[in-house]
Amino acid sequence: MLKMLFSIIFTAFSTAHAESAEGPCSLELGLGMQNIEIMNPTFNKSVYEGYGGALTARYNALATDKFHFALRLSLGYTELDNKANLDLLRESLQNTSWAPGVEFRIYRFFIGAEYQNNKTTIELSGSSSSSVHASFYSPQVFLGFDVPMDWWGFRLYYMRSASEISRLDTGLADNSPWAQEQFNIAFRINFRYKKSEARMPYAPQYEGQSKPLAEPSSSEAEGSGRVYRPVRYSPRPSRSLGN
Repeated sequence: MLKMLFSIIFTAFSTAHAESAEGPCSLELGLGMQNIEIMNPTFNKSVYEGYGGALTARYNALATDKFHFALRLSLGYTELDNKANLDLLRESLQNTSWAPGVEFRIYRFFIGAEYQNNKTTIELSGSSSSSVHASFYSPQVFLGFDVPMDWWGFRLYYMRSASEISRLDTGLADNSPWAQEQFNIAFRINFRYKKSEARMPYAPQYEGQSKPLAEPSSSEAEGSGRVYRPVRYSPRPSRSLGN
């Protein structure tokens, strides 16, 4: 029973991949603008802006030309500056993350979620210096528009996550709410895709006919008493320019 169930599931997944123009695996590189807000217990908000990127591996567990369900794993890096930076006092934020997730796509639109593992460093430099190191998890949702192009493609998407930085990491009286926004463009490479059927660049001409005749069955040949011989292709010589 289990063997039959496994065979049915495997056949369904294989058929889905065969109907899709994309392969089961892909790798994408996303780059874009990012914004992180941290609210201190005293209700002072720190806003960090800058750029970041992510490398995402995706496996299409179920894929057709109209619907995709994918498992994904992302590695991200962000480096931002505090908007309130002064000439003598600057604050920067670096965040590295990895996140497993799922993704659903219908036609060109997709939506998904990830569970992000963050490691963040906030450094203050200038007239005074200090640093804060924090590790925390944050659920993340995203939506966007996908443009597949056979073995490659690109997509535009928006991501948002929210969490809290523990007071044990910051040394403050309470936890600090964290919110992150991203506007990214990503370029994707598909490792396998459905190739178009090969077509002959021209139709060969046969002697005495426009196309080859179907070979009759043995019963038809014996009943008619005819002898069928294969017609060979006879190329015609080109005339020289002098004739």
